[in-house]
Amino acid sequence: MRCALVSSGNPLGLTVEFTTWFGTFHGLWLSTELTVDYTICKLLKIPHEEAHLLTAGMEVGRKLRLLEGLLKRSDYKNKDVIIGALRKLQNETKRNVFAHSYLMSDEKTVTFVHRSSGQKYTAEKFVFTMPEFKEHMVSFAQHAQTFWDALEMDKHRADLEAFGAAAMSAANSSKTSPVPPSPKA
Repeated sequence: MRCALVSSGNPLGLTVEFTTWFGTFHGLWLSTELTVDYTICKLLKIPHEEAHLLTAGMEVGRKLRLLEGLLKRSDYKNKDVIIGALRKLQNETKRNVFAHSYLMSDEKTVTFVHRSSGQKYTAEKFVFTMPEFKEHMVSFAQHAQTFWDALEMDKHRADLEAFGAAAMSAANSSKTSPVPPSPKA
């Protein structure tokens, strides 16, 4: 597969091997985020639909901090393992880099250019060879698996599926104003 914008060489970022690993990262992250939202729901002891309304607009970092705080106050038997895996997912996966960067590559490396969204503009480069990228992805997958296992999610798979399905019913039953509120209200 070639991109019309690439004039020569075979850039690593367009290879099947790289895009497969990159897609795996995103699939694992989406699954992990579902698990995070579900666990917030369980710890807050709120209905699935309410949890979706709460977590849908939250940035990932805020969700992870909320979950860590809830876990610390919980009676989960392996909460130290869960929190440790959660911190690794938050601090070591480069989720924001992979989700919000430009991707450039040549035949040997991929480079993610991550730009800030704060008041002062900054940009940072993250360069990987294919072996380094694969190593990073395997490490992420191990942290995600530790998180899943420590939460004993296999025991809650049916409820997790119901939670995921409740995202649609939350959208259908969401209470929104039929007209915008008056500025005089």
